[in-house]
Amino acid sequence: MIHFNLDIPNLPTQCAALLAQHKAQIDTLLQQSNVLTYDQLVPTLEKIHSEFHDFWSPISHLNSVMNSDALRDAYNQCLPQLSEFSTWLSQHQALYHAMLAIKKSPDFIHLRRDQQTYIEHECRDFELSGIHLEGENKLLYGQLQTQLSQLSAQFEEHILDATDAWVLTLDNEAALHGLPAAVLASLKTEHGYQLTLQAPCYLAIMTYAENRALRQQFYTAWVTRATCGKHDNSETLFNILSIRQQLAQLLNFQHYADYSLATKMADTTHEVIDFLQQLLKTAKPFAIQDMATLSAFANSLGFTETLQPWDIAYYSEQLKTATFAIDEEQLREFFPIDAVLSGLFEIIQRLYGLRMRECTDMATWHPDVRVYQLRDAQDQVIAYCYLDLYTRAKKRGGAWMDDAMSLRDNQVPCAYLTCNFRAASGDNPALLSHDDVITLFHECGHCLHHMLTQVTTLGVSGINGVSWDAVELPSQLFENWPWQKEALRFISQHYQSKQPLDPLMIDQMLKAKNFQAGLFLVRQIEMALFDFELHMSFDATLPYSQIQACFDSVRQRAAVTPQADFNRFQHSFSHIFAGGYAAGYYSYLWAEVLATDAFRKFLDEGIFNPDTGAAFRKTILAKGGSEPAAKLFKDFCHRAPDIHALLESYGLK
Repeated sequence: MIHFNLDIPNLPTQCAALLAQHKAQIDTLLQQSNVLTYDQLVPTLEKIHSEFHDFWSPISHLNSVMNSDALRDAYNQCLPQLSEFSTWLSQHQALYHAMLAIKKSPDFIHLRRDQQTYIEHECRDFELSGIHLEGENKLLYGQLQTQLSQLSAQFEEHILDATDAWVLTLDNEAALHGLPAAVLASLKTEHGYQLTLQAPCYLAIMTYAENRALRQQFYTAWVTRATCGKHDNSETLFNILSIRQQLAQLLNFQHYADYSLATKMADTTHEVIDFLQQLLKTAKPFAIQDMATLSAFANSLGFTETLQPWDIAYYSEQLKTATFAIDEEQLREFFPIDAVLSGLFEIIQRLYGLRMRECTDMATWHPDVRVYQLRDAQDQVIAYCYLDLYTRAKKRGGAWMDDAMSLRDNQVPCAYLTCNFRAASGDNPALLSHDDVITLFHECGHCLHHMLTQVTTLGVSGINGVSWDAVELPSQLFENWPWQKEALRFISQHYQSKQPLDPLMIDQMLKAKNFQAGLFLVRQIEMALFDFELHMSFDATLPYSQIQACFDSVRQRAAVTPQADFNRFQHSFSHIFAGGYAAGYYSYLWAEVLATDAFRKFLDEGIFNPDTGAAFRKTILAKGGSEPAAKLFKDFCHRAPDIHALLESYGLK
């Protein structure tokens, strides 16, 4: 399996040596013959890729979940080496022509579909990586890619450091009135109550703290993270956008948004903008009504001022409790982590006939990390998964899945599943909110996409090669099960009494499913529009203020919640400045159309129908990126996707 005991000081040297070895192997391979067959070329390239992935995967992962000064320094020293190798490889004329020759050869039609797709993707990606550039432009492309990788890492580091640096210690429990006892217990130290900007603490303050000044203080700190001093992301994100624009224009695209769509389901920027505007037109009236209802409710409680951003979550929770008699903290008591995992695994078994079994003898990077085997009906191990579920210092915020190892002839796939839930406190186990449960199912959906692939061609296996605006389909589809009564029986159990959720409580949960759905959807549209319009309009000759102006413009058109002039959300928008969602954040909504529509089939045929589960596994999960996402969706649903499924799922009819 994977080794996490890294020789940190020597990582840059090891990285350089391995990349030099791989360069030599590729050049030697290409010198063997003027014309190479698929079997002569691709297996060797896959072996090289796998060897480097096995080296780099634990380094990259630990840099995100167990960050340290030494590891960060070694990681950053490796980045220019990786960028240089990637540029060298993507602009290797002989390799490009070898791929092109396979694509044009008479034997191409005899390759498997996944092999054909791999070759097609490789030829496309060569062209998107400047294979036709010459002279100074070719050199410039490599320099820009190196700078971009370093800036993206810097952007994420600034967020991590700014988040960890902000600490507020209070010795007066009265200032925290309203916070649930479990939250107070998790914040208690020998010096008082230690409050941070780690997500569980921040969300608890914003949702439950009666102290309005404290909520305002936390909100201000949150939306101004990485905006000043040594952690300021202003210059970093400006330079990221500038380099992306240069790269796009170097490759004859008008702007980076056009470049981004070259590998996605959506064909044109007009198609994306029209999609988002259509959703906004439908959702905004509902959002306006949500906001009016919230304001009236706050007034009924004696709140006479205008609602501010730091009031929204607090009064929304009060309104939700009053309307549906749901106490989110009380609900947590029915979702202890072991019960949730047990139920999750039961659902996987019912859908796909597979079992998850914990491995207690495998080394991990932290005592909280669990490792599981995925076993088939014949009790054979077909995949592994590492679960790292709880927040801690030096760990990147948010939730994500990544591939630790891919399917090969002598190797089963392995996935990382990372979240930032509230950890166990005292004698109590980790208790998840229902939103946490949905997040866990979402990331597990990604893991299943990776673990259940049947494609052995590495470049299109599992999550590899999948159109970015379709890659969220399996994850968003899997979010639906924690909303089903039959499934809730498996994933809920009171951590003390062991009793399941009361049917009346379940009914109230389901009634509250679309609580403030308009506000939520408009917020997603707002972020997607900001991302896409920013990458369409950015001009490196204009000052930084254009970025804030774009953000403010989108908010003015889309948002219905109150604004804060000091909000610098973009400084911590890691999805687009440090992740893979640049000019692609719309993908969440695009893929949600696919997911909600696909789930209709499960609703019609039974959410635990093994035949439907087998069909989804066969047509979507097993195929990875081996065929176009639109075709795979049609193979499963036997028709094109329908946007109305998304609107119906939010109750926006």
